[in-house]
Amino acid sequence: MIFISLPIALACAALIFWAWLVTAGELGETQLAAWRRTISLVSVTAATILAPLPYVLVFLINDPHTRWVGWIEGIAGGLTAVALPTSLMRKGATRWALALASIFFFLLTSFLYAVTGLTF
Repeated sequence: MIFISLPIALACAALIFWAWLVTAGELGETQLAAWRRTISLVSVTAATILAPLPYVLVFLINDPHTRWVGWIEGIAGGLTAVALPTSLMRKGATRWALALASIFFFLLTSFLYAVTGLTF
């Protein structure tokens, strides 16, 4: 599953990289309000941290005695709870790029957590 979704994950990573470029341009503008700068930075940062979590989870699944698998799922849920509202507050195409990337990486992490059968 993780390798089948790799092209979509690379496309979502490219969307996040593009959102970083747009955010860097937005942060350089002096007319942008402080709350909009904060929202821009928080949304991109949360989506960036959320992106590698499914792949970290794949490596942690190999050790059945680890307790980090449940923590990774909790972190993914928390980051999605931050990334979705803040990305939807943005303007332009970065709104949908970050929202779709966040949803994809959260669903991939949740699916991998669900198929492992590990309970904590």
